[in-house]
Amino acid sequence: MRIKKNQIIAYILLLGFLLGLGLPNDALADSGLTNVTYRYLRAGDSSDLPQEVLNHLPLSRHFDRDRGLMITPEPPLDLEKKGGYYEVQVENGAWLFDGKYNEEYTYADRDKVEFIGYWTFVPKAFEPDQAAAKAKKESQVQALDPALGIVLPKDLNSLDHYQYIYGYPDGTIRPLAKLTRAEVTTIFYRLLIDKKRDAIFTKTNGFTDVSEKDWYNKAVSSMTKGNYLSGYKDGRFLGERTMTRAEFFALATRFLPEKSSELTFSDVPNNHWARKAIASAMAYGLVNEQTKGSFRPEASITRAEAVYAINRMLHRGVDALGLYPGYQKWRDNPEDAWYYYDIIEASTGHTYSGVYPNERWNTVGLEHKYDVEKYERSEK
Repeated sequence: MRIKKNQIIAYILLLGFLLGLGLPNDALADSGLTNVTYRYLRAGDSSDLPQEVLNHLPLSRHFDRDRGLMITPEPPLDLEKKGGYYEVQVENGAWLFDGKYNEEYTYADRDKVEFIGYWTFVPKAFEPDQAAAKAKKESQVQALDPALGIVLPKDLNSLDHYQYIYGYPDGTIRPLAKLTRAEVTTIFYRLLIDKKRDAIFTKTNGFTDVSEKDWYNKAVSSMTKGNYLSGYKDGRFLGERTMTRAEFFALATRFLPEKSSELTFSDVPNNHWARKAIASAMAYGLVNEQTKGSFRPEASITRAEAVYAINRMLHRGVDALGLYPGYQKWRDNPEDAWYYYDIIEASTGHTYSGVYPNERWNTVGLEHKYDVEKYERSEK
């Protein structure tokens, strides 16, 4: 009986697979097969993972090379997905994997295919009892202690990391969209400490263009009563008008002690009405300036610019190492964007330990405790 060359190669491949052996590249190329392998790395820094995780790597496989054959990655061995994640418990915490590889699928049109999965480490959480919760709260307060050189904004909640911007039904967050005066006012209104919000709460105002039926009425009325903002000389608030960068930083810096810095912007002259506020914002590092030489005070503030500033006011900020699985992902918030982590921080409520830039999340899904119906819903 004559044995063909490709049959011999197939037997060699099978034997190599059973013995856990690899094949030389030239042998694989001659075989007409695609070799599929897997690699697991740590999210954020791509470092190696402990053996407890690597034990669940899917086995390598071989497929007949066929440009029309679609290959999808295998899930981790001997693990079940629970709550959207595969989990491997270790002594000091757990490793979590959402099941998403570097490629959702590929085709058997080349010699080798490697699927890479990234796992996130979650430290062991505090025991959910009152003593542990109290200790955790005290550690966060200590981390934000002004005695350590941290300047806290007056009247804003720097301790609880609630979500304060929201996305849209189409899965976008629109970081480069312009914010209106009503939207910015509502954001700061949500961030007030509860005691302050209670003290200034009202549904009435003196503006000719803000009625009780407007969705932003309570925020605008209350923030005006608290002397955080004002309208125009003609008696209007113009809530649907976009807020300028000068207006935004004038409002933001009202929550902080005045701080000076030298301004060299050609478009912020000495007599500009918001010069002191802009100088203060620059001194506190609230401005992510993309354009050198000009500040663009009359340009509209974007969502990304606003959350960059607010996160730094509140000493909030996370990076890849500090994230907890389940954070908000938006299809228009690319990982290489300068605002990527700021958008995640602002759009995901979470518990945490540490303080920016060493913030580490413990859970996600923290919801605001105040009565939304009372404080935000407009009258019907």
